This record gives sequence, C-alpha cells and structure tokens, in this order.
Amino acid sequence: MNTQTLIPITSATFDDQEVNAVDARELHAFLDVARDFSNWIKGRIQAYGFVEGVDFRLCSPKRASKGTDFKSCFPKRESKGKGGHNAKDYALTLDMAKELAMVERTERGKQARRYFIECEKQLRALPDDSLAGSVARDMARQVEAFSRKTPRPMPDGSPRFEWHRIMGDANAPAFRTGDMVLIDRMQRALSWYGFYALEFDGLLSIVRLEREITGPQQGKLAVTYGNPDYGLYYATPEQLPIAGAVVWASKRV
Repeated sequence: MNTQTLIPITSATFDDQEVNAVDARELHAFLDVARDFSNWIKGRIQAYGFVEGVDFRLCSPKRASKGTDFKSCFPKRESKGKGGHNAKDYALTLDMAKELAMVERTERGKQARRYFIECEKQLRALPDDSLAGSVARDMARQVEAFSRKTPRPMPDGSPRFEWHRIMGDANAPAFRTGDMVLIDRMQRALSWYGFYALEFDGLLSIVRLEREITGPQQGKLAVTYGNPDYGLYYATPEQLPIAGAVVWASKRV
C-alpha cells in the first residue's frame, strides 16, 4: 500500500476472525489529544455508544487467562510495554477509528479520517490472494457473526439483528434496490451521523441522520435519504421512531 503511513493499520482478532484494525494508543498519539489516553478512550466509548466486540476489543494483561491480552488482540504484533503492567489497550475497527478522528474536529482529526478512507480504498483494490484480500473475506464473513453475536440481548427476547432489503433509490448512491442492510436494534442513540432505520406502523425506512451542532437547528437531527432529490427535514431525537442503526451492508452486483 503506497499511502504514507500516518497510523499503522494491522490485523486484530474479533470472534476468531481477523479484521483491519487500529491500535487506539497510536491513534490517540497522532491526534495529539491533550486528555490522557485512558480517560479519553473511556469517555469516547461512553459518549458515542461504541460496543465492545463490535466496534472495539479491549486487551489487558489482567484478561490473559480469557485470551484477551495484547497478543491475542494483535496476534501479528509484538507486545509492548506502554502504560505499565496493568495497561489496557484497545483494538479499533476502521469505522470506529474514523469516527474518533472526526469528532476531534481538528486538522489532525480530518487528516486521520481522510487517511483511513484512502487506506480502505487501497485495501479493497488489492488482489484476493493477498493478506488484505483474505482480511476482506473475513470481514464479509463477519456479517454472519453479527447475527450470532448478542453482547446485550433485546429486553423482550426478540432478535437483536435484522436484515432489511433496500427498495427504490431514496438512499442512492449509498444503497440501491436489492442491497441488504443489517440493522442493530440495540443501537438507537445517535453518536454523530450515520444510517438508521425508522419504524412506521411496522414498516422500516432507512434514513441518514446527522446531529446539528451549530446554527438555528442546533441540537436537532438532520434527516435525509442520501439522495438529494428527496430533500431533508429536521426533528428532535424524541420525534423520530428510531428502530436501530445500520451496521453492515451487502451490495447487489
């Protein structure tokens, strides 16, 4: 990969599958965050609703007996000694790393986000017989793992993950007719922006939600359908029947 390496992208193990990941300490160092690492990562996880096992993996020497120490999280990297013998490390998915970079709202954050996007493009372009191609196939298999993984089951016992088939061009070019999206019904709190499912009379509608932080609509959510022809409107979180977040997509070819 010929993109200049700003933050190393490595492979980490999630549910016995290797995925592209970022060491949270290295991201923290690049972003030059004033807050200490431990409080920064814990605060971001709490504030934006990231889920262990889906968005990140916690690695700690105290968890070695459970197979979640640094070496088990990053099997292809040498153990490191930062933070002392009780240090906690975090393996982040690229999606979580991009969001953490964006919410810093600094030039370094913008640079890191653009870097991760470019890395993803180059990884997808590599041949299938390469390491990245193998990781990409593992990531595809993780779709199935999403439906099996229920760190927090639904209170009523109903399935946490649900497939939804896209119909129409309301969300083009992100999603088109025939695409399948996986909805996590436990993720209903908006972190910053993303695609969510709204439920009206038992029917799901996929929309893009983005929180307004300035201007006359501050505090409200901008509701769009991805396709600019469908316009936009603003609403408070309480006014929207959010059924869950889109966490994965399978595109029709």
